[in-house]
Amino acid sequence: MLSFAILADYFPKQLAGRANGALNLFHIAAAFAVQYITGVVLQHWTPEAGHYPEIAYQTAFALNLVLQIVAWIWFARPWAFLRHPTTCRG
Repeated sequence: MLSFAILADYFPKQLAGRANGALNLFHIAAAFAVQYITGVVLQHWTPEAGHYPEIAYQTAFALNLVLQIVAWIWFARPWAFLRHPTTCRG
């Protein structure tokens, strides 16, 4: 994953392993939180014949998609501001 390589550049070599371990713990905790929140969203609908209706899943997965898009924008945003305009000199 790109985040592990980027994170290693921000910390001294002695702490890079701990920083990557903390990032890995965050990834696991975030995956747990997303699954839990998906379940909470699904529970807002009443099950029919033992299953939640299709709209419940569509809503829960749409929420996940929105969170991923926000995370992508947050990740890409610093690079957009760091780019220097190039001018053509002739």
